[in-house]
Amino acid sequence: MAAVAVALLGPLLTGRPSSGVGWPAGVAPIAAFVSHDRGLAFTRNVPVHFESDATFDRQLVAEDTSQSPSERASNLRYQEELEALGLLDGSVNLARAQTSEDTDDVEGYYDPETKSLFVRGRQLDPQVQVTIAHELTHALQDQHFGLTRLGNEERTDGETAAITALEEGDAVLNEDDYLSSLPPVEQRQEAAEEGAGGGGATPGILDVIAQAPYVLGPDMVEAIYALSGNEGINAAFRHPPTTELDELDATAFVRHLGSVTLRPPPLLAGERRDGPSDDFGAFVLYMTLASRIDARSALGAADGWGGGELVQYKTGGTSCLRIDVVGRSSAQTAAIALAAGHWATLMAPGQASASALGSEVRIDACDPGPSAKAGPHSLDDAMNLADERNQNAISALYDGAAPVVAACVGDSSLSDSALVSAENAENPTAAEPSVRVHALLQRLVSTCAGKHR
Repeated sequence: MAAVAVALLGPLLTGRPSSGVGWPAGVAPIAAFVSHDRGLAFTRNVPVHFESDATFDRQLVAEDTSQSPSERASNLRYQEELEALGLLDGSVNLARAQTSEDTDDVEGYYDPETKSLFVRGRQLDPQVQVTIAHELTHALQDQHFGLTRLGNEERTDGETAAITALEEGDAVLNEDDYLSSLPPVEQRQEAAEEGAGGGGATPGILDVIAQAPYVLGPDMVEAIYALSGNEGINAAFRHPPTTELDELDATAFVRHLGSVTLRPPPLLAGERRDGPSDDFGAFVLYMTLASRIDARSALGAADGWGGGELVQYKTGGTSCLRIDVVGRSSAQTAAIALAAGHWATLMAPGQASASALGSEVRIDACDPGPSAKAGPHSLDDAMNLADERNQNAISALYDGAAPVVAACVGDSSLSDSALVSAENAENPTAAEPSVRVHALLQRLVSTCAGKHR
């Protein structure tokens, strides 16, 4: 989405329906920019509440700590699931870590119930302006597509992850456009404030799950935009993505990759189900594998995901998981089986197993409790690898490549030594790829186009 100077946009809000609440001083130009950039009109003004740090944090913590007994039980099962998969140390207090993750570095939020925006701080410095641009995008989404409706339609973890990635990806791209419209000195000030933020120490898996909608979500939305602009994004809100694969692979949604719904894996005698079954998606499969095996191999396996289902159960006093996963082809199922088998050998003895079972891959894993150890590999690096792949695929889309060709470019880019070297030498703040990087990507586009004629 192209950035447009704020000063040109003030008239866009004139004559629009109003809630009776005026825009606070300084917010109207931001709202005008967001409306123009996103191509949607505000149907009503949005109340904006500027709050002190203490009040803002108190509200966030209150939401996290007012949990029902069923929510606390669900959190316990989640902790046992992450420990069984080797994604969380047994010494971690998950509830405390999640509260820290939810409050650290949060600068604002839009509440669909009250239709209001809450902002940390009382000064419209660049960081607060950018936060408002992000949250006003959520207000636009709510006014036109209904965020509560979207939330109510989520039935699986995969749907929740995909819709969250759509919402946050859209908001991040608008936020970035607004930041680019600010004078350079204010852009540098915002970057300094962002760099000085919180930095609370949270476990790797919680950090990547929290950050994925803001890192991979923009990739998915930009791929949609590259093909069909804001109208394509609007269409995605009307018929949203449904799986973690749509979040992990920027081209998955625009390629209309399908998935199958698997039956819950059967339990054996002496095994007692603990909670409802749920889907086991491509992103958590990727993170599970990448925590112990080579991230490129893990990504290649997870990209082939075509469906997954997880059952959590108790056997004796131990919490365990049984997972069935299938690829979109027999070759992709075999790749998942190979990667999962390798992963299982790197877990603690007896903790996990993985093998092909007919047309599916069966994974069993149990929580060792306090002795559980998270895998040694950086999950941030794994997510950045997927992001890098996605960015190269998006560049191909902007150059006119078909989605299937762009996907090939993204995948091929990770093993192209000349391209990897050129990208590593890039200025990380550059808005566009260098001439050399673009030329190398064009070479991949030609190669991949030849494969898919």
